Amino acid sequence: MLGLPYYTKGDVEDIDVAIRETCAVVGLETERVPPEQVSADAHTSEYIVSQGEWDFTIAFNVESEDNQADTNTSRSQDFEVPPSELSISDARWFSDPGINGIGQDEYQQRVDIVFEFICRLAMATDVEYAPMLGFVDPIQCWPTDYPITDHIEELPIFGIYSQSALEDLGGLEAMFDRSPWYVAELPSGHTVVIQEDFPWNKRDWSPPTDAAFLETATFPDSGEYAAHDFADPFAALETDAIGTDLCVPREKIGPEFRNEDLELVRVRVDEQRDLRRLDDGSFVRNVVDDDPGDPAAFMRAMLEEIPAGATADDLMVSALLKDAIQPAFVRLEDPADETIVSRVVALDSDINKVEFLITLGRVAREADFSVADSREIEQVFESLETFDATVDLDQYLRDRLL
Repeated sequence: MLGLPYYTKGDVEDIDVAIRETCAVVGLETERVPPEQVSADAHTSEYIVSQGEWDFTIAFNVESEDNQADTNTSRSQDFEVPPSELSISDARWFSDPGINGIGQDEYQQRVDIVFEFICRLAMATDVEYAPMLGFVDPIQCWPTDYPITDHIEELPIFGIYSQSALEDLGGLEAMFDRSPWYVAELPSGHTVVIQEDFPWNKRDWSPPTDAAFLETATFPDSGEYAAHDFADPFAALETDAIGTDLCVPREKIGPEFRNEDLELVRVRVDEQRDLRRLDDGSFVRNVVDDDPGDPAAFMRAMLEEIPAGATADDLMVSALLKDAIQPAFVRLEDPADETIVSRVVALDSDINKVEFLITLGRVAREADFSVADSREIEQVFESLETFDATVDLDQYLRDRLL
């Protein structure tokens, strides 16, 4: 599901009219979900939207004084006026196009329509700020108070900004470390910014640069990608080798991997260079044998060729992306054995497990010794039982290993 809170300075007088008119403009048919249905809500306008043989569900909640206090508590305790939120759901063709047999041309056409709907509704509701949720921690993107531009901890991968919001944030150059992947200006003065084409883009969808609902649109020249030092530790493992991967569901991909999102998965490398779970043989991800050249492409490559029979719940991506994480960290000799990765995951500590593995690998490489057989590593694990998470991890490992 995609979620976009639409932060507006004023009330939308009739959101139902705005939704129906916007759908009609982009060629979508609408069917209102009766409020008496169990799934419906008194404060939500919900529609089944369709074009030909494909459809999805749109829900737009309009907060009331009755539920405003509860919403404030669940989202951000200091935010005085909760936003209306657009939710797009029941679109398996979007989240898993490969599994659902959607070809590239059909996928491009459908996402074009959804993108146009999102942009036109932003203009119709005169949003100040609309961050797409589901790909970073939403708390980072939700403003905690007005003015919203002073209370955003992290900008979303996909966001819509009013002209005043963009100016208050200092403009694109001040907002981002590098040029975004895509920038479009709408006739209303709103700006659409997509920082990267992944993880929200499930295929090679290319947003439009020439359309009636766009004033201008470009793919800014960001130059060559800097060396991203990504590598798949399983690329060094042969067919039928087993190991422990550290994974997250696709919707949990973000700027950093949080401990609570991580799942240790014991896997085998099959003949197609896919990782499959040892317990039931289900597909997890593709092994990335060749670096495709940039971070977004690397992430996509892990789920580029999904075999028949795989389900959406099976699919995961690895958090072990940096080349500092050696193959010895993940390799198993016996299914019941432990690896460096599994031992780190098992640590009763608040340290970020992925960052620890990266730092451990980097320092071990500098020390030029074998991680798998090193007594020094054993001593590190013993000392970590009393490790203070506030201590500088890099310096701590250097003191222990170098």
